[in-house]
Amino acid sequence: MITNLTQYLDRQMENRPKKIALQAGEERLSFEDVFNCAKNIAAKINIGCEGIVNSPIIIFCEKGIIEYISLLGVLYSGNYYVPLDVKMPEERINMILDCLNAKVVITEEKYVGCLKRLGFLGKYLILDKWEDLNYVTHEKLEGRNSIIDCDPAYILFTSGSTGVPKGVVISHRAVIDYIEWQCDTLKFDEDVVLGNQAPFYFDASMPDIYTPLVCGATLDIIPEMLFVFPNKLIEYINKQKINVLIWVPSALITITSKDYFAENLIEGLRMVMFCGEIMPNKHLNVWRRYYPETKFVNLYGPTEAAYACTYYEVNRKFEDDEILPIGRPCGNTGIMVLDESNHLVYSGEGELCIRGTCLSNGYYRNRDKTKEVFVENPLNSVYYDLIYRTGDIVRYNEFGELEYIGRKDFQIKHMGYRIELGEIEMAAYGLRQMNMCCAIYDDERRKILLYCVVNEVISPKEIYAALKEKIPKYMLPAEIIIKEKLPLNANGKVDRASLRGKSK
Repeated sequence: MITNLTQYLDRQMENRPKKIALQAGEERLSFEDVFNCAKNIAAKINIGCEGIVNSPIIIFCEKGIIEYISLLGVLYSGNYYVPLDVKMPEERINMILDCLNAKVVITEEKYVGCLKRLGFLGKYLILDKWEDLNYVTHEKLEGRNSIIDCDPAYILFTSGSTGVPKGVVISHRAVIDYIEWQCDTLKFDEDVVLGNQAPFYFDASMPDIYTPLVCGATLDIIPEMLFVFPNKLIEYINKQKINVLIWVPSALITITSKDYFAENLIEGLRMVMFCGEIMPNKHLNVWRRYYPETKFVNLYGPTEAAYACTYYEVNRKFEDDEILPIGRPCGNTGIMVLDESNHLVYSGEGELCIRGTCLSNGYYRNRDKTKEVFVENPLNSVYYDLIYRTGDIVRYNEFGELEYIGRKDFQIKHMGYRIELGEIEMAAYGLRQMNMCCAIYDDERRKILLYCVVNEVISPKEIYAALKEKIPKYMLPAEIIIKEKLPLNANGKVDRASLRGKSK
């Protein structure tokens, strides 16, 4: 039985050492290369930082090979990693450094000055070339054997409602149970070549990182700049023989927004999985039209549940303004829909709550916030465990599949009515001319605003008239703003906070 994520790489080293595990552009690393590099990083940690075990180690690198092997090196050292975005504001980095109080950072030479300026006083492990780590001698590897599956594997920081980032602690067991379920249920094998889109500090990257280690697949780290040039992105995917995509919907939309598939198709595409935000049917239908034999999977899950806790394999046609289900629970995951009185909901809407081994260990050094959302199961006459209250509103459809309705905090009270902003967006996506949209509520002016990116000439007045035929008057936006593009945050999702700021 696997009890530690490094055991997967040990297994690949034994079974297929020369198989390509990792690629980025022209660079190729076998499982043996990845194993050697990770082991030597672990040795450097254990030699240079005597006594450090089961502690957070910061990884402050550009996305690429060095960052990937550093993640695994930290695990081999018997510690857990905390990948940070090198482009995030220094004030936010400062808050995270204060929260972690970490003793070690793995970084590149060019970022040492920034970290010193921010006051990091721990040990610096500077890595600039992965080739310098690819040798066989692995010195002084202690601590790893003491790590068990309930111990942390990594911490990912998400935004907090108070403005202070929250560090979500994910255990080895949470990752093991999800990734084994995924590889078994969705039929991953060693012929898979994953095209990585998500940054490694974002939870959507978890299956990219660990799928190759479990089933012997290959991970390709796609250069970030290619997502600005869809034609070049498709060419790169074909050149690297990428056949599985696990992307956020915003990244998938960059290709279908102007129908780049009319010029160039992805060859041999086996599966497309998407998670992190709503995938508009308008764009999903374009993908499905060009790739009728490809499997499409809609995943749902908060960071607090080790990536995904429900899934839906798209198996029927959906109109542009229909709701795409988030489906049924993944393995080792329990789902409950509760009303405001903590009673189970089988019809109508309720809050989605999660239980099972997928759950986070809580928020790092934030006991009060942990207790607020990781609560005792109200059905404790049946289950004696904790559940995570997601704040997401869902309902069951006629097929027994879960449908995502919206966030509690995207639910507004306007003109005496309770309104889901997501319902306005769904109606807007029913328009032929709509590429992307985002509805926000301006609290100061008490107005609903709809930001739109369109693919044909259409005026705000015409959009308003079309929406008038689809949603009640009290839900109609007071302003419709047409933009060339919507701002995206570092994770590739629509940056709602930025849009709120522009509405002021």
